[in-house]
Amino acid sequence: MIVPTRSRPDQLGDCLAALRGLDVRSPTEVIVVDDDPDRSATAPVAAADSSLAVRLLATGGAGPAAARNLGLRAATGDWIAFTDDDCEPQGGWLEGFERALAGTGLKAAAGVTSNGAPGAFSEASQLVIDAVHAFESDGGKPRFAASNNVAFDRRALVAVGGFDESFGEAAAEDRDLCARWVDSGRSFVRAPEARVVHLHHLSPTDYWRQQFGYGRGAWAFHSARRRRGGSSNRLQPEFYASLADQVRAGRPGLSPARLACLAAASQLANAAGYASAMLDSAQASQRSRGRPVSRRSSSTSGR
Repeated sequence: MIVPTRSRPDQLGDCLAALRGLDVRSPTEVIVVDDDPDRSATAPVAAADSSLAVRLLATGGAGPAAARNLGLRAATGDWIAFTDDDCEPQGGWLEGFERALAGTGLKAAAGVTSNGAPGAFSEASQLVIDAVHAFESDGGKPRFAASNNVAFDRRALVAVGGFDESFGEAAAEDRDLCARWVDSGRSFVRAPEARVVHLHHLSPTDYWRQQFGYGRGAWAFHSARRRRGGSSNRLQPEFYASLADQVRAGRPGLSPARLACLAAASQLANAAGYASAMLDSAQASQRSRGRPVSRRSSSTSGR
């Protein structure tokens, strides 16, 4: 199990407690990778139950993709399960992956994540991710798995190059990996019993920043696809249909009207982030050629 973490020692402690509570029948290693230059993971790892064998590594702040790759390089098991420091895997998590993969010959499984944080913004954040999962599905077979709840065959993951460390921000590095995984001819299986509760507490400002970051990640994703010679369709109306379906399905305690407003706000922030990253890229390109920088930019959907 690999858990990247940055500046969330209390939540990391809760995550490790959840991992300790799993019913694991075979030897399992837990690798925590601290991406905080101030090494905030040291105390919660030291305080973890001694029966949970935790290895602590550190990146010095290289980003989440680099943190996951460092854990991948250090791992020795045949299978790797990823979650995040603000997540709590539920009982039967690893066995859920095993049951889903048994007899399939496949090398990756996508678990199911639910929101566990109170508040409309945390619920709306999970709604957006659920819409991405629904959109990235082909006849019920997933093409995408968020990096907070996914398992891979270690050797197969190494073979596709792991996470792309040019994704320095926490956005779209998992989308890029999944696209490369599928492009290589590999597949995912859905693991409905591999359940994780995501406890990401979001204020209105946090929510905007998160969705803005997703837009910047979308620009990085499409740019990477173009560099590799792959297709990069920026405007995908089917995603918005998937998002509308999630709004219609509803969330406990939230009216459809409020959910619709939050979903719309997510896409405005996403587009703003996409335009921001596109402008930064254009300016960097102009500087590299010694040309004056123009402030004009166009806003394009970041999905």
